[in-house]
Amino acid sequence: MIRREFKDGWILFTQFDHSVLSGEIMRFWGNQTFHEIGPDPRLIYAIANHDRGWREWDSYPRINPENHLPASFIDMYPEEQHVIWSKCFEDIPEEYSYSSALIALHFSTFNNHLLSHNPESMDINDFKNKINSHVSAILKIDKSKIENNLPDQVQRELKYIQIGDIISLTFCNGWDSVTVKDVPVDYNGNNTDLTLKSQDGLNYTIYPYPFSVSNIEFNISGLEIMGKEFGSDTDLRSAIKKGKEINFKFSLQ
Repeated sequence: MIRREFKDGWILFTQFDHSVLSGEIMRFWGNQTFHEIGPDPRLIYAIANHDRGWREWDSYPRINPENHLPASFIDMYPEEQHVIWSKCFEDIPEEYSYSSALIALHFSTFNNHLLSHNPESMDINDFKNKINSHVSAILKIDKSKIENNLPDQVQRELKYIQIGDIISLTFCNGWDSVTVKDVPVDYNGNNTDLTLKSQDGLNYTIYPYPFSVSNIEFNISGLEIMGKEFGSDTDLRSAIKKGKEINFKFSLQ
């Protein structure tokens, strides 16, 4: 769940809708400066489905017991994250096994961040091994090479997932300024940084401009609920039942 604050409550976006938006954004990638992604549908599938494992959790949202706000994806305990992340890369059709490997590597980045704060955690280390075994079996590479020696194509396509993820999260959260670092420009290893800016959380500029079409518009459905804090999961779910579905429109130029 992604929550966006407004005066009287929250706009809630599901993680899966956010990931679908990521895929829609990255379909426009590429122009005279930035090399296009290419025709392989497995990459766009990975971008658009990287959060598919959240659908069950988002169907039964909970509050953060520490602040009584609707729990967002950043409020999860590692044990919960591991269950959801596993569904994200395991619940993938066989013909998209390469997409599954990319999604697993995407969550490996987050898991490594958890590991940096708790290097002795058995659960976090076990999940790292689970990802490495999964990726190794699909990509046919030694597990020892996954951390620092992935093929160039895999590293580049993993970055495209991260780019789509960050831009979509920026839209959903209404952030006013975000910089995406080390963005691939071409297939020769050249990178740059992208900066998104907005004054209203709806209309964004991005520089340098990486897309094939100027002035692109995107849509995502959100649920407007009243109230900021909730006494229980039941109270939150009651507010969600009374919520109003709204359509958010974003522009990018």
